[in-house]
Amino acid sequence: MKRGENNDYTIDYSNGELIFTTSRIITSSSRINVDFEYSDRKYGRNFFSAGTDGSLFDSKLRYSIQYIQEGDDKDNPIDFSLTEADKEILKNAGGDREKAVKPGARLADADSTGRRNGFYELRDTIVRGEALQYYLYNPGSINAIYNVSFSYSGFGIGDYSRESIGKFKFVGKGQGVYSPIIYLPLPEKRKSGNVLVEYQPLPYLKFKAEIAGGDLNKNQFSTLDGSTVEGSARNFEVVFNPTKFYLFDINLNSLTLKYRERYVEEGFHIPDRFNSVEFDRDYNTGGVSGRGAEVLRGAGSFILSD
Repeated sequence: MKRGENNDYTIDYSNGELIFTTSRIITSSSRINVDFEYSDRKYGRNFFSAGTDGSLFDSKLRYSIQYIQEGDDKDNPIDFSLTEADKEILKNAGGDREKAVKPGARLADADSTGRRNGFYELRDTIVRGEALQYYLYNPGSINAIYNVSFSYSGFGIGDYSRESIGKFKFVGKGQGVYSPIIYLPLPEKRKSGNVLVEYQPLPYLKFKAEIAGGDLNKNQFSTLDGSTVEGSARNFEVVFNPTKFYLFDINLNSLTLKYRERYVEEGFHIPDRFNSVEFDRDYNTGGVSGRGAEVLRGAGSFILSD
């Protein structure tokens, strides 16, 4: 599709919405798949790629080699700075985002009279026999000596709900979606490479093989186990396609036999999607939770006769 008010769709970036124009009528039977990229610009980013391709044996054998490396520059954060304490937290977090956090509450700066004018006060409460502390939005109170930053932590994890800009309310342990914490961005790095070979010894016979490997470093500050995930994948395909084929005196203009086998390790990561857009629908994997090693085998035939 083509973007534009006079074409197929427009994008409202402030609301994260894709809006179809009258040129594209959407009904209850429509299926919409959207590929997109985004960057929250936490760190400067470096990108490197290289590749080559060619042929041998009168073009019977073709090959292609590619390498891609993309990663955050951990020493070049954007719009924020990392203290030595922050770097120590990241070092001990490994690849776990939930461990790369620091408290979101801090004492408000004192004014000329020595009073701290914050927006939140710290209160004690008891919930189901358990003693808890929470932050109450109460600007102007003599006890409001804290400024608190909240982060979205997910359903059943957070203790606060957002009422307006800068105003959060304690709703109970695990009953909200926000927490008084600050997530420290994990600087990632991805590396991947692949080799593709196509061999056609006969006009009607073709072999295709590809092997790829990649690793994802979830946190460049850490060397703990689990910080880096590695994996590989391989794909093999053979196609038999004679232009003239006779079976029981029947002239078959074309016969195509095809076999394909693919294996993907659990830890295999590459920068882009390698499955087709309708893969989950075709193989009914949309409801599968988690990810493991994948094995895909397929065979098919096509006959065209007079």
